[in-house]
Amino acid sequence: MKWSTLAHCVLVLALTWGLHVNAIRVRRSNHVDNICSMWGNFHFKTFDGDIYQFPGTCEYNLVSDCQGTLQTFSVHVKRGHFPGNPQITRVLVTLGDLAIEITKNLVMVNSEIVRLPHYVAGVLLEQNAIYTKLFAKLGLSVMWNREDAIMVELDMKYVNHTCGLCGDFNGIPIYNEFLSEDREIGPVEFGNKNRIHGPNDYCEDPYEGDDFGQTTVDKCQAFRAECSELLANETWSSCTMALSAEPYIQACMVDKCWSRPGDIEDTVPLCTTLSEYSRQCSHAGGTPPNWRKPNFCGTVFDDISERGCIPQEQCQCKHDQIYNPADVLLMDDKQCWVLVAVVPPVDSALCSSVCEQGKWACESLPSPGMCAVEEGSHFTSFDGKEFTFHGDCYYVLSKDCVGSTFTVLGQLMPCVAQETDTCLKSIVLLLNDDKNNALVIKEDGIVRHNGEIALPYTTVHK
Repeated sequence: MKWSTLAHCVLVLALTWGLHVNAIRVRRSNHVDNICSMWGNFHFKTFDGDIYQFPGTCEYNLVSDCQGTLQTFSVHVKRGHFPGNPQITRVLVTLGDLAIEITKNLVMVNSEIVRLPHYVAGVLLEQNAIYTKLFAKLGLSVMWNREDAIMVELDMKYVNHTCGLCGDFNGIPIYNEFLSEDREIGPVEFGNKNRIHGPNDYCEDPYEGDDFGQTTVDKCQAFRAECSELLANETWSSCTMALSAEPYIQACMVDKCWSRPGDIEDTVPLCTTLSEYSRQCSHAGGTPPNWRKPNFCGTVFDDISERGCIPQEQCQCKHDQIYNPADVLLMDDKQCWVLVAVVPPVDSALCSSVCEQGKWACESLPSPGMCAVEEGSHFTSFDGKEFTFHGDCYYVLSKDCVGSTFTVLGQLMPCVAQETDTCLKSIVLLLNDDKNNALVIKEDGIVRHNGEIALPYTTVHK
């Protein structure tokens, strides 16, 4: 087909919004084996699936690339102990020459404070109402809830390359982490080995004689039935088919051991373990149930207005200012979906964000499609397709293919100054296919409608 026959076709043109990452990897539905995490009551999950407890409150190497002389990346975490609710106070990610320090209230890149979202040297930093996230092109992502839980996901190219509290990523549980040179290593010894010593660090290592391994779990057997009911009942069946609930049941048992009945704050560690199992279930391809109830893990600490522990449905949202539950925030679609860290639908441009339980819920609103012709030869279709075309004729840019209620033509011609380039000379609008009543917009700004007209101009088409 010759290009001139495009006069009989529709060139669909659209305005595209750029995704905040250059490329998104297609991941396996179950990618738990690529994930290491720490959460709640000093719990850790290695890449190889070991779940252990290490009560350290210093700064630690969570995971680093330890192969070769040049370290590709490292993720260090600093943990503080708040009664009944251990918290991560700082995350330091090093990627080559970049040092990215993340705290609850600010992010610094090479000691300079940056506003999020921020993109630098193949690294995207962003945040929503709950998480601060880092995505690096080299195959690393970090997600921190700015409280107790952090998750690191690595590309498979780092298998058997890592060290730190996340383990060596060799696919073999226990080996090298807790069993080395025919000697068994306890979680406390393993954790202390990964401490980062700083010049002004006055932190004290946990005593390695304290047992936080299987003996601790054995002492908490009285809570097994209760924790099994919480994590392995029928409502979690989608999760239990995707990954084993046993390690999380054991973590739940330890959380129950450490709690004091009647104190609402002491349900926090248990709730964080349920949150972690829910997250891991999603990463494994399962669908976790809505396990939070008004009288169970339904209260959260209000860190916005500092009203203490409140029901989750009373949680406010924050975006430049404070919004109450059910408040609506209208914004363009890209901003809205980035706010909740979700890739937006292709076919919408406006979005309504509603504050629900401390999170923004986005709903796309109907909006006009948009198209673009730039510099006379660069086109973007309604479906987001970008292409270049040089022509010398009138071409159909868009039309109503059912009722012929409108047709938009574009006149392309070689440019006077540079004949190898194409210029857009005029736009023609035909309503109801009435060629005798065309509205013409010329490149020099002149508008004709059965004669030259002055702007602004209004007409009623019959």
